[in-house]
Amino acid sequence: MNKYSFVALIAILAIGGFSLFGGTVRSHNSASVLEPSSKQGSSQLNAAEAVIDDTSASDSGAKSLPALHVILAWESLQNGENWERKNYRARLDACQGSGWPTRALSAEEEAKLGTGEVEILIDARRQFAQQTIWTLGDEGDGVQSACLIRLEKHMDHDVIEDDAGLYEAIDSDSRIQQRQSLQSSGWRLMGEEQIKGQPCTRWQNDRQSVCMWSGGMKWGFAESPSDAAGCTVDGAGTYLDAIPLDAEPLEGGSGCRMQLKSFSLGEGLLPSNNPSE
Repeated sequence: MNKYSFVALIAILAIGGFSLFGGTVRSHNSASVLEPSSKQGSSQLNAAEAVIDDTSASDSGAKSLPALHVILAWESLQNGENWERKNYRARLDACQGSGWPTRALSAEEEAKLGTGEVEILIDARRQFAQQTIWTLGDEGDGVQSACLIRLEKHMDHDVIEDDAGLYEAIDSDSRIQQRQSLQSSGWRLMGEEQIKGQPCTRWQNDRQSVCMWSGGMKWGFAESPSDAAGCTVDGAGTYLDAIPLDAEPLEGGSGCRMQLKSFSLGEGLLPSNNPSE
């Protein structure tokens, strides 16, 4: 290996830690951090309040939950780029010039780098969410093993069984208060949309745009956007009470590009949501 290739490879390995797990973390906004809202935001809020329907408290509680099956896909972006994929390509270039044994990813594996998928299964029996994240890995701890590149799959899940306290109906007054708090903390209410037939409330701050599912408030699902709109190293349980249907960082920004793959809403129990699994 020549000196240049060795130095380049060591540098790439050093910055490789700044990847998905060193990047964006999903966290719920705190209403205690308040800033003055704009007149434009206030007018949008007032307009949206006109379409808020009253929600019956009788719909509250886990026993009233519908059969809900949602699959979301996301990609983590930093400064508009997928850094997991960028780090992989830089490492591969350095490895191929190093003379060390090298293994490249397939095109399908490379496409998964820096992405994730969330599956949500909710009914009156059990509330379950599972998240899969794909990152860059290698074989072993030795320096030379860094060129034996492989795709790593990380999974976490969260489950609640018959939690009557989490799913309480959000009535009109509570929804208005939540919206006012969000606007005070820097979010702008952009309006109502539909994605794959499901209603969502579009929010935007100075970093990202996100559309939160708004069709589940009578069961206790909030329309409040999270700070990173997905792309998370937090537990999958963050998706059990607020579901983003679409998200995108503002141009050139950092955050999460999220898309809804499928959304099924019905009654009864989901056969696939079995506590024995």
